Amino acid sequence: MRIKTNRHSKKPIIALLFVGLFLFIGGIFAFNKDILTFNNPFRIGTHVATSTEEFESPNNWHVCEETPKTLITRNDSTHDFYVRLSYDEYWRAKDGETNLPLVKDGIRLAIINFQNEDDWELRDDGWYYFKEAIKPGNSTTSLFKSVQLDCSASFGGDNICHETETGYVCEKPEDSYESAKYHLKITVQTSDDPNGFPEDEYCKITINPNGGKYNGSTDIYDDKVRCGTTVDLSNTSYDDHELRDWTLNESQIYTDEQIRVDADTNLVANWLSTIKYNVTVDPNGGSYDNSTSPSSYQVRKDTIYTLDEATNTGYFVDYWEVVSGTIDTAVDGRLTSDAFVVTSDVVLRAHWGQSRSSH
Repeated sequence: MRIKTNRHSKKPIIALLFVGLFLFIGGIFAFNKDILTFNNPFRIGTHVATSTEEFESPNNWHVCEETPKTLITRNDSTHDFYVRLSYDEYWRAKDGETNLPLVKDGIRLAIINFQNEDDWELRDDGWYYFKEAIKPGNSTTSLFKSVQLDCSASFGGDNICHETETGYVCEKPEDSYESAKYHLKITVQTSDDPNGFPEDEYCKITINPNGGKYNGSTDIYDDKVRCGTTVDLSNTSYDDHELRDWTLNESQIYTDEQIRVDADTNLVANWLSTIKYNVTVDPNGGSYDNSTSPSSYQVRKDTIYTLDEATNTGYFVDYWEVVSGTIDTAVDGRLTSDAFVVTSDVVLRAHWGQSRSSH
């Protein structure tokens, strides 16, 4: 793959104009005009950079397999120039739209192998600068050597478990990395002046783990990155919790494990507890959820459970008794609302009042 860039500038063509003499002799106007034009062309030096990539995408990339990946930039100009580069990497699911995490089960799936690192300088702005000016006809060395899949990487999908009307069900999903593609995007810039590279635009990103940890820290992550950078969110955890989604910029729901930062970005993690408690409902002579026997339901800790309607011909629910367990909103052992936050195993029993229409 060859990428060429050309830049031309204009310089004024120098023209010299010679005007003849203006003479006044013996009362007679004599006007002699000689025009001499000198056209001196100045040829503009060309600025051409050719980047050559050597890479062949494998159709079936295997664990431990190393794929050569090199990139050099040649100076096809008439004068010296300087080179810098940056890169971005991401996994794209087979749907072509969804980004997958770079890290799975604590392992970075794709590993970039570098070379010639002494020829390049990584600066605080995130760019790699070639240390020497490239003379006409010469090239940079390749910072990249190859990309390979980690030998201990596992691409199998984990079971996905969810609640259904009949209970808690676990299913084996289709492998999300099946037919996925790894992308290594490299950006190359050249300049006649070592200090003449354009200034990058930076975007602010704030990541609030909201009780959990991001990159091993409970602190709110607050930083600036080059706009267009992809940030990995997969290293977010919370004991006894699983990540439900993110609140993006205070109003949107975000679910991907990576995010491209094109503007100031604020993310707050939303968690679901993996701890579950049993809510047991005793209809006490009536019927609840089409059953006349006590029914038990597994409910996540700190989530809201709402009682369905209980029925008993000729009767109405006078109140629900909290037989066991703790409910903060209960008063004198009775529920004050049909909805409550589950913080322990609880047993509820219906108490019935006779309907007037049954008298």
